[in-house]
Amino acid sequence: MDWTALGVIVTGLGLIATIVFFGIESARARRAAIEANRRALVGRVIDSVERAARAHARFPFGHVLNSAEFEFAIVLPRLLVELNPDEQPIALWVGRQVQLMQARPRAKDATRIAYEVALRLADWHAGRTAISWFSAQLEASPFEPRYRRPLVAHLSRQFWLSWEIAKVTAIAGGTLLGFRYMVRKAEE
Repeated sequence: MDWTALGVIVTGLGLIATIVFFGIESARARRAAIEANRRALVGRVIDSVERAARAHARFPFGHVLNSAEFEFAIVLPRLLVELNPDEQPIALWVGRQVQLMQARPRAKDATRIAYEVALRLADWHAGRTAISWFSAQLEASPFEPRYRRPLVAHLSRQFWLSWEIAKVTAIAGGTLLGFRYMVRKAEE
């Protein structure tokens, strides 16, 4: 028996096994990194919806300062850059939803669309929504690269904002008049 030949064969098999295991581990690490990236992207979108919803809930016209459309518009370029080319319909669908949010006359309608976007992205991340669904939605309502908010929607949004400001002002004024009345009544 030639021990040198046997040593070369065993070394070669060990080298091949090492290369195969390295390839398997690299593929697993790549898939894990992609999954972590997706989780982070979906987390950013959900965080955006939460910030917009909290601003709207805490402050009657807080959506002016922190609107759902604005939050999604900030996240959209990151989606476009970080998603794989075969996942681009997801980012374009989110972009289309931002356009639909801007076309809504009331901020709470836009926030409702934002919730739907966050839920759909969470479903995609969990594997319950396929990329083909996003593609089909884009075919039905395509993303418009040169989109401009309709003037009617803009004016309507401004009207509702003015209405909310008027309500808050009326409540504050009524409260101050009530306090003034109570102070005068106490002085008498």
